[in-house]
Amino acid sequence: MGSYRYGHGVVRAMIVASGARTCCGRHLRRLAMLAFVLVMLGVVASRAQASHLRQLARSTTSFASDGERYAAWQLHAGAPIVVLDTLTASRQTIAAPAGCELMRDQGEDGEPSATAADGRFLLDCVTPAHVQSQEVLDLGTPGTFVMLPNGAGFALSRPWTALGTRYVQGTAAPEECSHGAGEHEPCIALFDLATGAVSYRPPSQVVNLDLPGAPQICPALRASLRAQLRYGLLPEQLAFGDGVFAHPTANLHNIRIERCNGRSTLLRGPTEPAEQPGGVRPSQPRSFDLGAGLLTWDTAHNADGAEMNEQSNAHGTLSSYRLSTGRRQTWKLPPLPLLGAPNIDGSRPEVESPGVYGYSAHTANTVFWIATKTVKGAGITSGLIVETSSVYAASVKSVALPPRA
Repeated sequence: MGSYRYGHGVVRAMIVASGARTCCGRHLRRLAMLAFVLVMLGVVASRAQASHLRQLARSTTSFASDGERYAAWQLHAGAPIVVLDTLTASRQTIAAPAGCELMRDQGEDGEPSATAADGRFLLDCVTPAHVQSQEVLDLGTPGTFVMLPNGAGFALSRPWTALGTRYVQGTAAPEECSHGAGEHEPCIALFDLATGAVSYRPPSQVVNLDLPGAPQICPALRASLRAQLRYGLLPEQLAFGDGVFAHPTANLHNIRIERCNGRSTLLRGPTEPAEQPGGVRPSQPRSFDLGAGLLTWDTAHNADGAEMNEQSNAHGTLSSYRLSTGRRQTWKLPPLPLLGAPNIDGSRPEVESPGVYGYSAHTANTVFWIATKTVKGAGITSGLIVETSSVYAASVKSVALPPRA
């Protein structure tokens, strides 16, 4: 919601424009009353205006939010994990096991990853002998790290990719799956956080990791989700949870919120400044994040090396929508220099490309902007991957944020 200010200059302009020198006293009183009402409306609107984003950490190598209460990050590989409790605005640092690092909640190609939930965070680990494993940091039991199964029976060296409140989802090897004749693809592995048991599901299922038994999401949302993926939408343009599915409409600008009960809400999409003075143009929402009754998205860009110097990349916003009240807030994202080697061999000098690159996340009362700071060459490909990011935050309630690290 935008805010409007009406001062004494506006009141006087209204009186002059309406011929106040020849009007009666009653007309003047009506104009004065109208101006007063507009002033009060301006005050109310300004109270609903989003607070400013504030930098929490200058440089991090990983960040994750559980969508409810906690966010965590590491300043560099091997550093302690910094945990922010957004409910109490307090911080703590936790020493990770040797060789373990906090998993980012965004993949190298910009796709979202549910690497935290309910005060738990996924960790990637490598032993001195280069043996890879994964663990779960559980804030509910201080100092507790849960080792996840790995090795035989799993399709990847790091098979676990999504964390819910009750289950961790991963990828099992084909021989562990119940296939029909001629099928040999990997399937879904589910790790029960309460019992440690591992079960398997067909790869076509879309399961709810927060409910007992990990049932599939409701048929209405399941059908809509599959339809959107067939249309070519990227995972970062979709979010579902708690019986709600959010995604862009066919014009890739407006936002549709669907529910299991059949109800649907259409939100007008965001806009950003156009090249012509005073102009605006529609922008594409991305980084959809849904949890704790809050939907957030942004209109930023991925630092993948493509069109990095385009002028349009200098603009972007972060928005939130409260499902229960319909309240919507928007923050303007700061354009920042992006440093990185454009060639994978690093032969060319680092370039500085100001723009709005990164992704967004949230807890129940705080939105986060994880702004890409430096990038590096992506192995044998010509693309770039994120190396470090700055973390910004703003409150979606009147809750003071902690000071910057």
